[in-house]
Amino acid sequence: MNFNRLVVVVVAVASSAFAQFNGQTVAARKSRPADFALVVERRELRNGLVLLMSPDDGANDVAVELSFGCGALRQAPDRAGLPHLVEHALASGPTPETDYQRLLEARGATDFNGFTTMDRMGFTGVVPPEELPFALWVHADRLGRRERLITPADLDRHRRIVLQEKLLRIEDASYGAASRMMFRYLFSKRHPLHEGIIGTAATLEAITVDDAVAFARTCLVPNNAVLALAGRFEVEQAVRAAEATLGRIPVGAPLEPVPETPRLAQGRSAEVVEDVARKPQVTMAWWLPMVRKDDAYTLSLGATLLEVYTDGLIGMRVESAFVPNGVGGIFALSVTTPHPLGATEPASNAEVVLRNLTYAPLPADVVAASYHMLDLQLLAGLSSMAQRAGLISQLYQQVEGAHTLPPLDRHWRLSPEQLFAGSSPLLKGAHVVLESKPVRPLPPPRRRR
Repeated sequence: MNFNRLVVVVVAVASSAFAQFNGQTVAARKSRPADFALVVERRELRNGLVLLMSPDDGANDVAVELSFGCGALRQAPDRAGLPHLVEHALASGPTPETDYQRLLEARGATDFNGFTTMDRMGFTGVVPPEELPFALWVHADRLGRRERLITPADLDRHRRIVLQEKLLRIEDASYGAASRMMFRYLFSKRHPLHEGIIGTAATLEAITVDDAVAFARTCLVPNNAVLALAGRFEVEQAVRAAEATLGRIPVGAPLEPVPETPRLAQGRSAEVVEDVARKPQVTMAWWLPMVRKDDAYTLSLGATLLEVYTDGLIGMRVESAFVPNGVGGIFALSVTTPHPLGATEPASNAEVVLRNLTYAPLPADVVAASYHMLDLQLLAGLSSMAQRAGLISQLYQQVEGAHTLPPLDRHWRLSPEQLFAGSSPLLKGAHVVLESKPVRPLPPPRRRR
């Protein structure tokens, strides 16, 4: 067995206080770098599957996440929703012996779930330590049977489930129209993401069993997979269990690279009618096809900073995020105003929020405040083994498989000037602006007694 035995330690080395920027000294950092130390051991099985292990004797369970480097970008435009539909179909099979959710729950498993993003698909769960070999067997059995699990009747059943999910998450959700139209304005009709990740009723109906089987056969292979384990387990025992189960799955053909998508040549603006929402909202979105790793992290920090610094200002609700996709991603910012305003006010309010990243570096104390909040979020995430497994898998993807993962609290090494220099040029390019116009009136204000 020829393993790549390299121990990866995710640690941070930072000063005890936030540095002086522009002559400003802010409150001392409350967390310690040691609080974010996370030991991850990386192995690679003979069939190419990457195994990331983060043992913790203080945990009660083991989180298991198996993800694959394929997502909505691998779908044909007229088959939008194909990867997500395949994920549903394979999560738990159509027969009692392949009803993986029931089998796992019978052995004490929790948090059984699947996910599909622009560039990845995966299955997650948390099991008692003694059931780790069985959980790995489930993943191996799913891959070994992947083509037989997709039957016409079961595909039709999951098609209906996905359509219900689409109704719940998009069609009948507040600002769902803006979410749907964002993809249509960012990407052309010939692009895989034009109809988003879930797709439409028409594209889902067009997906055949042959389409689903071909996708599973091509993408769900061990040399395109990452297995992340976090919690109470013994490393060598976990390696042996992985080799005895997933290690026996044959290697698949290498995937062809996904074609690059250029940025928008010019900005686009549109009004969107919202049937459910009651308050006006402006959504701004950028497609950034090529972003350096450091800049991607800067954009993620900038999105968090916007929410911390501007949310609640004059009653506004601010939501922002950078959603990575391989070497690029989507940066999205939405600003909801508390009441109907003049024709230009919602857009101008959104521009004011955006200026916090694109006009000039923010004060050091403002940036430090957001870093303190990030520390709390990270510490809460590390306490959950399911979130920890997902985190180490994401870190591995961020460095494109390199053997050294980035430190978890690297935000403390980015000054306001560096945040500004990394995010401002990327967010001054062409982007989409969607103004959501609610058709439902706001309820009348309550009278004071």
